[in-house]
Amino acid sequence: MGIDIRQKFHLEPDVGLLNDPNGLIQYKGIYYVFFQWNRFEKNHTYKEWGLFTSKNLTILSKKSPTSKVVR
Repeated sequence: MGIDIRQKFHLEPDVGLLNDPNGLIQYKGIYYVFFQWNRFEKNHTYKEWGLFTSKNLTILSKKSPTSKVVR
C-alpha cells in the first residue's frame, strides 16, 4: 500500500497485541513505560512484559521483552 497508518503519538508495537500499558516512571531523565505484550498474535493467549523508553515522550524506543507474565 505504501501508506503509513501507524499512529504518531501512541504506544504501538511492531507486531502483536499491546495490552495494559502501565508503570510510567521517569528516572534520571528517561521515561519508562511497561506493558503486557503478545508478540505472536493479536489475542490474549500469551503475554510478556515489554518496555518503551523515551527522553521526551514523543520519540519512543522499544526495548527487548523484559519478562514473561507468570500465571
